[in-house]
Amino acid sequence: MLCICTKSCINSFSVIILIYLNAAIECPLLDTITNSKITYSTDTSPNYSLGTTATYSCSEGYFLEVTASTNVVRTCVANDVMDAIGVWNGSTVECQQSE
Repeated sequence: MLCICTKSCINSFSVIILIYLNAAIECPLLDTITNSKITYSTDTSPNYSLGTTATYSCSEGYFLEVTASTNVVRTCVANDVMDAIGVWNGSTVECQQSE
């Protein structure tokens, strides 16, 4: 079968590819942060499927340093329609020592 696609066809085709690859897209284990703990919504280490959430918490005596670009809860999302490697949304948080 030969397909000739216009720009709108390519966008539709991309959505189909994403749905097909959805089960295969995985995010890697997040890097550990000093004085913190990461809790994942699923226990499939070392790779996590789309939609998995990772929640940061700090050790006793520390607090989460959160900015506009950081997230306490991050979600595994698709990176690129043609790429089976997912990414974690947001940015890494930091745990600061309480005063």
